[in-house]
Amino acid sequence: MAGKLKKYTQEEFNVMERNEYGRKICPSGDYTDIKIFPAKCVFEDNNAFGNEISFDEGCEFGSNCEFGHHCSFGQNCIFEHFSVFGDECVFWGLCEFGNNCTFNDHYDFGYGCDFGYDCTFGNECDFGTNCTFGNDCTFGNECHFANECQFSDGCTLNVYCTFGEDCEFSEGCKVEKNIVLLDFLKFEGFGSESRCTYFFKHPEGIYVRCGCFAGTIEEFRNKVQKTHKSNNYAQGYLKIADLAEWQFNDKQQKQLNDPCVISDMWTQISYCRSGLDIILVRNYITNAYIDGDKKHDLFKALFEKEKEVKYFK
Repeated sequence: MAGKLKKYTQEEFNVMERNEYGRKICPSGDYTDIKIFPAKCVFEDNNAFGNEISFDEGCEFGSNCEFGHHCSFGQNCIFEHFSVFGDECVFWGLCEFGNNCTFNDHYDFGYGCDFGYDCTFGNECDFGTNCTFGNDCTFGNECHFANECQFSDGCTLNVYCTFGEDCEFSEGCKVEKNIVLLDFLKFEGFGSESRCTYFFKHPEGIYVRCGCFAGTIEEFRNKVQKTHKSNNYAQGYLKIADLAEWQFNDKQQKQLNDPCVISDMWTQISYCRSGLDIILVRNYITNAYIDGDKKHDLFKALFEKEKEVKYFK
């Protein structure tokens, strides 16, 4: 992109004026020769920036901006759609990102960052508390998420990602590349390495990740007994496996007996207005803990609603 843009020198940048709100207005261009940008710079669409650039807080960037490696950004920066970033950039808290942004490996994001849909992240990215992600974002291996992060529909996370407390996942999210996640539990401090053990509830059962092990809960129990026999480590691992099964089943039973869940399903069917609505509700019903007869009735009603939607299309 840089070769097609006007290249600005430091002197030209210095004389760019600030508006009545104190924001420095910067036209589209190639800013690769400039290393330090003050607070509240506002860039139009289509800009190129170099490596090891530092931006102060409150900067705003239009769409289709490209950033080099090892850049740092202050708090409350705003990025529009289709931004592309190099390796190992650092963002302080409360930054906002548009849709279809691309991030490479080893990023550090502060608390409260907000990302649009279809953003792509590389390996070993670190996210602070209360970060939120739009639909269909994808993450590389070994990303770390602090407490209370929220993932919208269809996000996909590769292997060995870690999560803080109270993280929330919406419909169709996947972990370990292809495990459709319904719920998860994390236990800390077990085993000879005092590591974290994750139990992921999915439609076919429970998937476990612990250190280098990844597999079903039955495979986990067999591995524990083979490795630790009947020592204290084995007793601890087997107890948390039992506890995970009990807690998932308890949640399932409560949801089965909760009329509010069924009522919400009927409401969602009545609100369907498009083929996409039908697909989303079908997945909602498929993954919900509902007994067979009720699920059959819901699918039957959804089928009739689908015919109605197609008729009025």
